[in-house]
Amino acid sequence: MKCYKEVKNIISRILFLFGLLFLTASLIFLIMSLFGGFDGIINIVWLFGILNSLIAIGVSDIINKINKQNAKE
Repeated sequence: MKCYKEVKNIISRILFLFGLLFLTASLIFLIMSLFGGFDGIINIVWLFGILNSLIAIGVSDIINKINKQNAKE
């Protein structure tokens, strides 16, 4: 079971880093597209990218809380 907990910790960290990296990239491209004069669907794509990264960070946080709760038991 210890190996399983370590895998959950690694997955949680990877999700958090992926979310942070994707959030940064999406925000940069969203700002570039707003100042560059792009209209239409491209702005919606970057907004969905931001939403996806925030979901990944949230799932990472949920996994961390579950791990801490299981460690107390």
